[in-house]
Amino acid sequence: MPVDELHFRIGPRWTRETFAVPDDPLGELSDLEMGLLRYAVEENAEVTVAVGEDEWRVLLFPDISALVLQLAPIAQDLERGVPVELSLPESQLVISFGAGDAAMVRHFGGRVAESPHTVDRSQVAGELRRFQHDVLGRAASDRYVDQADVAEFLARSGA
Repeated sequence: MPVDELHFRIGPRWTRETFAVPDDPLGELSDLEMGLLRYAVEENAEVTVAVGEDEWRVLLFPDISALVLQLAPIAQDLERGVPVELSLPESQLVISFGAGDAAMVRHFGGRVAESPHTVDRSQVAGELRRFQHDVLGRAASDRYVDQADVAEFLARSGA
């Protein structure tokens, strides 16, 4: 069975609907978390998630913004051979990485569609880290988050 690659691509701005920036009245979110959330809402874009030749379109907000800060630990688990899931609930998409190089993509909705894949865990881990750096870099470039906060977060998370 051929080995499929995972890819995330940020596409055009999403202008079909807008979302209100969630507030944080109790101050529970860090500056990085709140800035990333503001970036995802105000600069919302279509994101293509591809495994092999299968592609799905999700949005930066709400799906990716809920996942992006978790990508480095997920990548570390992948490299250790731990089964993990990338869950994009708003788009009804779950990518599960099981034992070895097996991956299963499940798309829920009117009916469940499943597609099995064989992946290289190191490629997937590298793509997760690359995409995390891309999103955080864009948020920093657009001044939603401080570059020093991004650097500190990446150093702490092992990204």
